[in-house]
Amino acid sequence: MSDNEVEIVLVPADGDFDPTDVGWQRQTHALYQELREYVEVRTVTKPGQGQKGGVVEVIIALGASGAITAVLTVLRQWLNQRSSRSVTLTITGERPVTVTLDTVGASDESLQAAIVAAVEHAGNG
Repeated sequence: MSDNEVEIVLVPADGDFDPTDVGWQRQTHALYQELREYVEVRTVTKPGQGQKGGVVEVIIALGASGAITAVLTVLRQWLNQRSSRSVTLTITGERPVTVTLDTVGASDESLQAAIVAAVEHAGNG
């Protein structure tokens, strides 16, 4: 990661699906593929307590101009497909910040404001 990049750890969730459900895995894979069209994305599987497999975290490197806007557009569209979805974002930096977004108030403006504020608080902005 270069000095001007911000990393965001993204953990999608859906109250209607178990993280190990094949249907859920397809949905999250589609989200990751769409994000890859705009930013560098890598995935890490963290073992869950008492679970086979684990929780997949997506690490997004935001280095290019316009990357935040593109990521937020993808996330808003993905969140709005199902009311039970949410996304937890952890912005890395000197003071990591975690923000959970859901379909309530998931406008481009509200999502961008949350991310920009979190990036600034984390010491990266």
